[in-house]
Amino acid sequence: MKKLTAAALAIAILGVALLPESILPQAAAQETAQPDKTTIRLATVRTPRDGGLLDELIATFESRTDYRVEVNVGKLVYEDAKAGKADVILSHFGHAHLGVEPFVQEGYGLWPEAVLSSRDGFIIPEGDPAKVAGLTDPVEIFRRIAESRSPFIMNKDASHNYAVETLWHAAGSPDREGWYLDLDVKNAKVAEAAASKNAYSVWGATAFKDWQEKTGDTQLSMVLPDGPIMSRLMVADVVNPERFPQANVEGAKAFVRFLLEPETQAQIAAFKSDRFSAPPFLPAGRNNVDESIASGARK
Repeated sequence: MKKLTAAALAIAILGVALLPESILPQAAAQETAQPDKTTIRLATVRTPRDGGLLDELIATFESRTDYRVEVNVGKLVYEDAKAGKADVILSHFGHAHLGVEPFVQEGYGLWPEAVLSSRDGFIIPEGDPAKVAGLTDPVEIFRRIAESRSPFIMNKDASHNYAVETLWHAAGSPDREGWYLDLDVKNAKVAEAAASKNAYSVWGATAFKDWQEKTGDTQLSMVLPDGPIMSRLMVADVVNPERFPQANVEGAKAFVRFLLEPETQAQIAAFKSDRFSAPPFLPAGRNNVDESIASGARK
């Protein structure tokens, strides 16, 4: 009887070994899918990649270390990370739909580090009726648009609308009747509406320039004002090794240390492109300096 039981057990084990990976337990499938420890899986929103900055930073990082960064661009970066598909995430901070806050609070990620800010700009219609091209003060730009009663289309994207509401108050809360248009559109649809109505609006610099290149639009231009009102903080978040023991946390931390190094922050500040009239990103790592940065990112 014992011999039959042992034989049956051996057959069962062999049968499991031959099963397709798709029906194996999820944890085992995830473990076999993990890359080697020289690969860092970065999940990022499109903004830094569209602008060209991310490719430049990764090239510098890889030239100085033994690591290779594998980039996955998308909107649901934290959902990808929860599924075990990322070692570190780069996204804008504070937006519920991107899940920075719950990702950390629920124990999926370590404390996020601020590394840079992307910039929003004013879309300028052909002819620039409010004469704002070349100005650097966002409040003055908005005030001139309001005083000239030039058409301005509200961007229903929450982050961009937040900045415009701040500018509206700073400009003295001017009457919106007749010129401030709520067309229930956002982002690319805002640009399309601005072109058709010869109107102003606000949108992200890299997204706007990417839209222009794809559509071939030549009617609209953009001015990038100074100051923090029109900048959007981006953070890097390493996954929690207690939740993701197979993740390359050491490599992810090395990448974040690299992003926070003064030399890298200077590289972010100096980044320019023919696509932009002003730097589209700002360094934001100054308040994150600690002793861990001193060790550097070199492996």
